Amino acid sequence: MMNFSVKQLLECEFSHQDFPLTTEQIESYIEKSMAVNLVWSMSGDGKWKSRKEIRDFVRRSSTFPMLLDDDHPIIDFEVTGHHGFI
Repeated sequence: MMNFSVKQLLECEFSHQDFPLTTEQIESYIEKSMAVNLVWSMSGDGKWKSRKEIRDFVRRSSTFPMLLDDDHPIIDFEVTGHHGFI
């Protein structure tokens, strides 16, 4: 999953050469991608309770701001280079 995330980041960078990503945007993208990928890899096909427990653990363990809305779990989001979570 991280290979795909890195490929997406590179595609974004190459397709927007007039507006290159800043170091902060790249770091933010990688952090958020890792969080989404971690939740997916550990609980993607699991029951809701297990996914919620993993999601809550990742939120508590992260050092960057994450979505805190219980109605929209991390696993339902996609990370983009310029916009963060969508």
